[in-house]
Amino acid sequence: MKKNIFIFCFGLLACFCLPLFLFSESMTLSTYYPSPKGIYSQVEVTRGLIFKPQSLVPNPSAQDKEGEMVYVDSNPFDSAPGQFYLFGGGSWAAPDMGGGGSGLISLKYPKKPAQAGTPQACPAGWTDLGTGSVAVLAGSGWPNYYGYDERWCYKSGVTAFSLKCPGIAQWATNPNSACVPPACPAGWNDAGTGCLPINVGAAGYNGFCERWCYK
Repeated sequence: MKKNIFIFCFGLLACFCLPLFLFSESMTLSTYYPSPKGIYSQVEVTRGLIFKPQSLVPNPSAQDKEGEMVYVDSNPFDSAPGQFYLFGGGSWAAPDMGGGGSGLISLKYPKKPAQAGTPQACPAGWTDLGTGSVAVLAGSGWPNYYGYDERWCYKSGVTAFSLKCPGIAQWATNPNSACVPPACPAGWNDAGTGCLPINVGAAGYNGFCERWCYK
């Protein structure tokens, strides 16, 4: 009698449980770690962060976030380093490093074939690291070329950045005055200006000028 009751109970339990196995479903959840966008209380890296260089300082927009930082290098083929910009107060600006960095600037002067450029002298108190030349387009017969000469200057304990403007210049007038870069911000010192040709011709060139500022 007990055996029959056990078999009856087992069969009843199987009848109730069998539909659960027949109609069971599976669900796959895909996640990404770390998320491409998110808010983190703390991030630790073992080597360093890499910023993709931007060609221009971004125009302020509604998408910009307070404290956002970008790395700007208007001419990645130039030997001069780029500059970090920080967004705050509704605009992008080079951050003040508190005078604890090392300033390295390059003062340029455009040149045409058979004509040497004469970069501006380093500011007072700066160390002149020497001059060099960069060819943009070869002229008739090497070493005749269009390009620019540059003078490298160094000063410890300062922060330096450059303000640029695009323009056109004629070789016959003043090739180092294609445009007038913006003035240095209040409290910053003017280290000098120089111009760099990009598209060159027999009469002149298209390019940009830059004003170096430091504090």
